[in-house]
Amino acid sequence: MHLACSRPFFRPGLALLCSLLPLLCPGAIRTTLEAPASAIAGSEPVILSLLLTNDGDSAVTQPVPASLGLVARLGQRADAVTLARSADAPAEVTLAPGAWARIAYSGMLPPGMTGFIVVQDTSGASGAVALQVSAEAAPPTSAAETAGAVAGSASAPAGDASPSGAGAATPGGGEAGAAGSPRRSARDLGLMANEPIYFSVGGGGGRNARFQFSLKYRPFGPGDDTVGGEHWWQDVYLAYTQTSVWDLHSDSKPFYDSSYRPSISYARHDAGSRILGGRFGYAGGFEHESNGQDGDESRSINILFLRPELRWGDLEDKRWQVTFAPKLYYYLDDGENGDIDTWRGYGDYYLSVEWADNLKIATTTRVGSGGHASILVDVSWPFARINDLIPIGWAHGYLHFQFFTGWGETLLDYNRRSDTQFRLGFMLVR
Repeated sequence: MHLACSRPFFRPGLALLCSLLPLLCPGAIRTTLEAPASAIAGSEPVILSLLLTNDGDSAVTQPVPASLGLVARLGQRADAVTLARSADAPAEVTLAPGAWARIAYSGMLPPGMTGFIVVQDTSGASGAVALQVSAEAAPPTSAAETAGAVAGSASAPAGDASPSGAGAATPGGGEAGAAGSPRRSARDLGLMANEPIYFSVGGGGGRNARFQFSLKYRPFGPGDDTVGGEHWWQDVYLAYTQTSVWDLHSDSKPFYDSSYRPSISYARHDAGSRILGGRFGYAGGFEHESNGQDGDESRSINILFLRPELRWGDLEDKRWQVTFAPKLYYYLDDGENGDIDTWRGYGDYYLSVEWADNLKIATTTRVGSGGHASILVDVSWPFARINDLIPIGWAHGYLHFQFFTGWGETLLDYNRRSDTQFRLGFMLVR
């Protein structure tokens, strides 16, 4: 019945698809960012050009983006930047084969960004440009020169010298001439890893496993948490972390306890300043934690937290990095566990050292107000490195070793000394 009903719509549907193909496949339009020819002042708008070139064999009508979403990078600092299309630039251009159009865009760089700045579009499809930004004001420019720079963003006729440049994508970020929609990554959806994700097995107190799943969602800002937003609401994150201990030695293999932690926070990976020689970032917000049980085994807390972060070194240039990031908190509601501060304290003190594409050692320490303490050690080593020694073929993720000793490994046992644990397993994100 469904086949019979679909036949009358086959030809009109095919015709509609064919009529949409020119829109879905706009042709071989190449887009390239172009930098200004001279240095600019950080206190003045920056003007970049988007060059559209028709490398195809037929004329193409191409919409011109009203704005460009870019990332400005200065050392390890990265901030989102939006440049607006000039007022007199066309919203659409028609390019003959070999023709090109240059469209001007302008906007302000983030405060404090001076020196050698690299600016690229968020997809990387239109390449990147380098800017020399000075703290001093640039020489005055006449109104006629400024207008000419913007008015010169009209379409050039075919036969003009074709400028050089790399970048084979439409302004939307898809591949030129590619049929269908480009595949989207998790970052395109604003999803990112939050805390480490792993699954490891050990034998302290009987065979058991501990695993953690942690994601965060950025509703408004870039899909890269190392890139700061232009506005405060673009640095708001929603996160969820689940940490579970699984009893593998009992007959029914029950989950011993799980901790569920939804949170909302405001975070900046790089605040653009240094403290004690380290790059400074921070996060702060609200977090709920509970174990989902009831009766005598029910546990829950609500906290406000602040997590300053200092980073020394650089994984790209120096190939190593040391991070100190204490998570300090205040209990709003400690529910069924009013004395939890005695055992857990008021902070998770995180310290890590990492070598690029190699070993990472991370420790998290708690010290309760009653003198009870715990330490968690996570050591990870890329499987790609292990492949260099033993060709096992496992290319992604990390070999994970975990050590825990002290009080309150789980929320259920917050006031009990836990068995010392040695675990080995797989880490997806560290």
